Amino acid sequence: MRAVRSAYLPTLAASPWIQRGLIAAFLIAIYWNGLWDAVPRADQLIYLHQIGRFHSLWSIWLTAPSWNRTESAGDFILFWPLLYLLLGTFYYFFHYNFALWEWAALTMHICVVMGLYTLFTRGALRSTWYPFLLAMLFGSAFVGSEMVLWSNVVGYLLFAVLFVFSVSFLVKFLDTRRGFFLWFGWLLALLSEFTYEGQVRSLLDKRVGVAVTGV
Repeated sequence: MRAVRSAYLPTLAASPWIQRGLIAAFLIAIYWNGLWDAVPRADQLIYLHQIGRFHSLWSIWLTAPSWNRTESAGDFILFWPLLYLLLGTFYYFFHYNFALWEWAALTMHICVVMGLYTLFTRGALRSTWYPFLLAMLFGSAFVGSEMVLWSNVVGYLLFAVLFVFSVSFLVKFLDTRRGFFLWFGWLLALLSEFTYEGQVRSLLDKRVGVAVTGV
């Protein structure tokens, strides 16, 4: 019986869904202490002061596309409507409970890591432990910085979510040659253009598209 159990446990742990659960639990554990000491800083203070005059989600969404140009104190030459749609939605639902802002940011980070894990399992590493280990390494690499839990940089997380799933759909297109996956990957890439620094993602998609379609 012991031999059967000892052989069963590695097989169970090798299940992709078990590994996803372990990755999520690991990321929550290592970021746990940072979830409860959030305070607004820098340009977030200006944003929170200005957004406070809007009282409905619809009015926040309507204002988001022109925020850089008419509402904010700077960044007038930039156009990040998806960033401000996200920030406005967070403000409407969370207000000044910044622990909830950071939980939402951590959830987005977990989505990025899961997308990366899925990409790794589609290649030559699919039958190894490397996708699991690499996802754990990537997910924990930012624990010493502010790129996950600082609520005012969630635009980077949104960009990363769109980035990884855009690549995932492009890879799926290469596997299946179904045009839907190519166009949906391009749609996600287009959306990433309206978060932080989306131009790198757009260039990559264009180069992949030219290589695959010749267009």
